[in-house]
Amino acid sequence: MQQNALQALKRAREDGYSAGLVVLATGLGKTWLAAFDSNRSEFARVLFIAHRDEILTQAIETFRRVRPTARIGRMSGEVRETDADLLFASIQTLGRTNHLSRFQRTDFDYIIVDEFHHAAAGTYRRVIEYFEPKFLLGLTATPERADGADLLALCQENEVFNANIHDGIKSGRLCPFHYFGVPDDIDYSNIPWRSVRFDPEALDAAVATDARARNALEQFQSKGGRRCIGFCCSQRHADFMARFFVSAGLRAVAVHAGPSSAPRTTSLKQLATGEIDVIFAVDMFNEGVDVPAIDTVMMLRPTESTVIWMQQLGRGLRVAEDKQYLTVIDYIGNHRCFLMKLRAMAALISRSAESKGHLREVLEEIRRETISLPPGCEVTYDLSAVDILQQLLRPSSVETALEAFYRDFEERHGLRPNAVETFHAGINPRSNSEGSWLGFVDRMGGLALEERSVFLAAKDFFVAMEKTETTRSYKIVLLQALFDGLNSIGRSQSTSWPEEWRRRFVECTGWKRISLSIWTIYLPSSACLSRTRLRRL
Repeated sequence: MQQNALQALKRAREDGYSAGLVVLATGLGKTWLAAFDSNRSEFARVLFIAHRDEILTQAIETFRRVRPTARIGRMSGEVRETDADLLFASIQTLGRTNHLSRFQRTDFDYIIVDEFHHAAAGTYRRVIEYFEPKFLLGLTATPERADGADLLALCQENEVFNANIHDGIKSGRLCPFHYFGVPDDIDYSNIPWRSVRFDPEALDAAVATDARARNALEQFQSKGGRRCIGFCCSQRHADFMARFFVSAGLRAVAVHAGPSSAPRTTSLKQLATGEIDVIFAVDMFNEGVDVPAIDTVMMLRPTESTVIWMQQLGRGLRVAEDKQYLTVIDYIGNHRCFLMKLRAMAALISRSAESKGHLREVLEEIRRETISLPPGCEVTYDLSAVDILQQLLRPSSVETALEAFYRDFEERHGLRPNAVETFHAGINPRSNSEGSWLGFVDRMGGLALEERSVFLAAKDFFVAMEKTETTRSYKIVLLQALFDGLNSIGRSQSTSWPEEWRRRFVECTGWKRISLSIWTIYLPSSACLSRTRLRRL
């Protein structure tokens, strides 16, 4: 698999690319791939960027084994070892303007950005746009972002190689999983929902109870293995779970960013050696943790995105001696946000999950045990968990499919869908009482103040644009108007072209009945669009 990825990277550079994205599931050797690919004479200086010290430490160990004679430096916290062939820098340190300006733009021949799904953030973009390497490599196991940001745009739209969890399990590089979807007894309808997440204090009070902890303990004892990570929703939740498990005779600790946390590095080592049984974590081990011995993952919290769910699953998928499979214990509650977990499962097996209809199909196949899974994998939902999901997938009498999709998309991504995304989900964006997409978005409260002002002022025009059949002359007119009126970055460079095209439409009424020929007497010769110009649209 790595050989294939290396060949793909080589071909990308031969094709003229100076950047590329490689998607490799956790455990398939992203760091090794970067170390081997950058070990070329033309790449004298290499910069490796990550957002956690643990990732930097692991990367240094890997690169040292590939390039034992290279000078290695670190730039993180108070450490400034910048005079090096291989520099490993934290984005928090390197991203500061006073630190970044110390480097020349061409100081590094090869730059690696690990966990590239973070790269759309401002700090990352500032660093990526500052340097001019011979090659930029983005690495991630989870290319999708919850906010819908386009990561490929940062890599010249060049996805070089992609191998997901299914590929890893099939090849034997990752271990199979046995997934258990179990019912969550919490009534989430009583917990206030704030935009895209539950009210933190109310959620804390609901999850940190003896009854729920007892249920988690029973689930672990009946299904789990010997080394477990439990993902919690808060520091209080993690501390509570650790105390409860300790009181039951298990060796458990809580690891988080608070003062009551057990030592992070020490706890991981103790888990690996079997000195402790369970680590309860809060957003600490989603990324950059390499403990192959982990054989159980407990998902004890609502999950905001498929990215987080995949990251948590990936913590236990590494192959280890005497480890036949990973056990996943996942709580399913009575709130639509828990459909995210079913959606993540669908994505894991390469199934469409954009609409509730797709999810119903996946759930039914799981229930009938006809779902296609990677070799050695099993998915089991408790009957009560199936009932919960079926209730969530059943549209209410007052909620249309369009409204359901809109709300679900908004909660998953933190922004509203556009008409194209709605159409690709198999839903007509104009299937609403308003008769127009923008009218529907306005009713759902999705237009900003300025957008709404413009829409209401020219509502008839926008509605006409939606409903007008564009099978006659409009396409070429629109293209010419765009080329005449927009500059290279898509901004209007003239205030006169709308009036000019209005004049052409008024003078040339043949557009109402004739296709393209009528425009040949009005369009200048520049309207002959080249393939290059069309490709830029």
